[in-house]
Amino acid sequence: MILYLINAEHSSTNDNKTLLLELIENILADRETEIIFLINKFDSLEGDDIQALVDDVRKELVELGFTTGGILPISSNAARLFRMAMAEEEFTKREIMDFEDMFDLFSVEKFDVAPYLETNLRNVGMMEIRDIKGIVKVGGKEYGRADLAKASKRTGIMAVTAYVNKEIN
Repeated sequence: MILYLINAEHSSTNDNKTLLLELIENILADRETEIIFLINKFDSLEGDDIQALVDDVRKELVELGFTTGGILPISSNAARLFRMAMAEEEFTKREIMDFEDMFDLFSVEKFDVAPYLETNLRNVGMMEIRDIKGIVKVGGKEYGRADLAKASKRTGIMAVTAYVNKEIN
């Protein structure tokens, strides 16, 4: 399995195309290796632009010769901040500001990766949100653990983690 990371802010670059062509020619040519394309930093887009980005990346991958592989937008920074909050870790001032922005963003449905999950990434045993209770504080404000878990699930990282765990076990 290969996880290929694409930056949502610079998804179509010559360097990326060169690396993808090399991947096809030298690694994928002689074997059946599953590849998942992760589009990181999708939180930097407007909600309506996410589907357009996924469509553009899919079109470019097909043009380069990729016929299989899942595509999933993710936000690794938001997932990191939500994990830090759940673990009640210390935040810097900058991380508190970023956390608040990300929490607001991922609290709305349009910033949920669920509609973009491909068949192979669905239903892979992600945790149930309803079983999570309690409150955490970040920057003096209180956040429900269930709300944090829901926001974290929307970042896509849980889907990737669950899928990789399923494939290696």
